[in-house]
Amino acid sequence: MAQVATQPRVHVDALLDSLIEAWRALPDVARDIDQWDPIEQLDYVEEWGAKESLADVLGELIASPSVTAEQRARYDELQRLARQYHPVLDQLRSA
Repeated sequence: MAQVATQPRVHVDALLDSLIEAWRALPDVARDIDQWDPIEQLDYVEEWGAKESLADVLGELIASPSVTAEQRARYDELQRLARQYHPVLDQLRSA
């Protein structure tokens, strides 16, 4: 039974790591993206749709009773980063 409870926590950690890293990197990417190949620019922007879908999955997982207080705190941080940097993402999408 312990492994069953651990699986969602491990998945939540992986999603948190990936999404927090992506949002934190966004301002640096926005500063440098004009120097990238146009195909790489398009790929980067298009990949955000998948990231946002993963954030939706994470939002459902975070309600699990097996999620730790630390994970909930990291999820709050993720939401703060998303609110802070979403205008940057919107700007990249409109470029």
